[in-house]
Amino acid sequence: MLQSEVRNWLGKYFLIITSVMGGYILLFAETPLLPISRSHGNCILEILIPTLISQVAIVFQWFGRGSHHSADVETNIPRWVIVGPPVAVSSLIACGILALVIGNVGEGRSWAPSPEAFRAIITLCVSLLNGSTAFIMASLFRDDTAK
Repeated sequence: MLQSEVRNWLGKYFLIITSVMGGYILLFAETPLLPISRSHGNCILEILIPTLISQVAIVFQWFGRGSHHSADVETNIPRWVIVGPPVAVSSLIACGILALVIGNVGEGRSWAPSPEAFRAIITLCVSLLNGSTAFIMASLFRDDTAK
C-alpha cells in the first residue's frame, strides 16, 4: 500500500468509528438497541473516546500541516497489519452489540453478556487498536518537513 492510502484509510476509519460508537452509545444506552445503563455507557465512553480522539487528532494534524503533499512511497508494512486490527475491532464491537441486543430479547437474558462484559470487550478493542496502530500512526503520520 502507498503511504497515502494507509493514511487516508486509517484517518477515515478512526473518524468513523469514533463518531459511530460515541453517537450510538449516547443515543441508544438504556434502549432495546443497547441494553446497558447510561452509567455503563458513560464508563465505556471514558475508555473508548480518549484513545480514538487522539488518533483522529494525529491524522488531522498531519493533514492540517499540509504534510500530505510530500512524496508518496510504498510502505513496507503488510496490508493485513494495517487493515486487520481495525476490521477485527469493528467486528468484535458489532458482535458484542448484537449479542447484547439479541440476548436481551425475551428469554435470552440468561445468555446475554453483562454490561461489565461489554465494557471489557470495549477495553480489549481499544487496547488492540492502540497497541497495533501506535507504531503505524507514529511512522506514517510524522511530519518530516516540520522544523
